[in-house]
Amino acid sequence: MIRCLVLLSAVFFFCLAPLSSQAAEAVPVRAGAHEGYSRLVFDWPDTVRYEISGPQDDRLTISFFAPGALETAGLDLSGMVVSALATEDGPDKTVAVLTIPPGSTFRHFTIGSRVILDVYGSAPEPVRAETETKKTKTPVAPETKEISSETVEAIRKALRGGV
Repeated sequence: MIRCLVLLSAVFFFCLAPLSSQAAEAVPVRAGAHEGYSRLVFDWPDTVRYEISGPQDDRLTISFFAPGALETAGLDLSGMVVSALATEDGPDKTVAVLTIPPGSTFRHFTIGSRVILDVYGSAPEPVRAETETKKTKTPVAPETKEISSETVEAIRKALRGGV
């Protein structure tokens, strides 16, 4: 019985060990707006191989060849050349797709396990919510003037057909 438990434990350990090594680790993402460019920093726990494709249309794609969970919640992209960041986490690859203005350029480099991406261009104009303001005219009371009794009589006569 003990042999059976040891054997089951060994099989269980060896089957699950590869899965735990492939678990997606959290990857903090930071962003900052600078004069003429925006910087994104992907803080990987270990060095990672990556590839950048694009820009194509208004998209720039970064493929990291490691499982990871890019932490983008709370990332403030206001005033940045990069206007949006979408992520897709897979078992062997993590992808980040950035929305950038047409004509933007970029450079990338690593410092230790961090992957740094600088995107050069003009930040898109902030979208302002169009608010419709209906101007309602406040009724204005007609201006009143005193009319002499002679004018009133003349108007009455004219209305009756007499001159």
